[in-house]
Amino acid sequence: MHGTPPIEFDRIAIVFCSHDRVHAGWAYDMVHLTAHFVATGGLVPELGKRFNVGFNWCQTSLLAEGRQRLAEDCKAKGAKKILWVDTDMRFPRQALHMLLRHDLPIVGANYVSRRPPFRFTAATLNEEYLDTKPNDKGLVEVAHMGFGCVLTDISVYWDEGPWFAFDWYFAKEEQKWKQVGEDVFFFREARIRGHKAYVDQELSAAIGHVGEFTFTPEEMAQVEAVEV
Repeated sequence: MHGTPPIEFDRIAIVFCSHDRVHAGWAYDMVHLTAHFVATGGLVPELGKRFNVGFNWCQTSLLAEGRQRLAEDCKAKGAKKILWVDTDMRFPRQALHMLLRHDLPIVGANYVSRRPPFRFTAATLNEEYLDTKPNDKGLVEVAHMGFGCVLTDISVYWDEGPWFAFDWYFAKEEQKWKQVGEDVFFFREARIRGHKAYVDQELSAAIGHVGEFTFTPEEMAQVEAVEV
């Protein structure tokens, strides 16, 4: 038969770990992201390519294990890319398009930690915190970033795991043991295997990280002192 060949779609798995509930703002943004992606036919104009999406979820209190199980399942089911979006994130509906346009194996967003001391979660190649200003654009290569909003090719998950694990190191200056999170573990192991990671600063400027804070008279006094 002659005619136009069928359009081939690469499948993207949108994945997340959670306890019993997710933040309402995250759910609202995820609905808009999915609706926007479907409405555009999964087309990424910069690549001239179409994608389709599916979802995968792991209910767990062990984040490293949850990420590991999700990545294993995505590989087994033939996903080409994984979009990790933690359930305490806020993001624009174009977030997936913005990450796909770069056609990179690992690209994500920089965002602020949700507990004090507040700081950005991505680190430069010199292991210094990467700042994101409101009008920043472009890509920045990083040593690691948080896994709150990051797009990865399935090819970056090496044959022998684990891909996500906690580790410990002794900080001599502080004279105490400190933890290496599962996200930093992943990026360090990926870099050893030749996979570079990048932050999209334009998306980072539009990302929010939902936190909780206990307000007391003492905290209120500090806020008033700053305002004066």
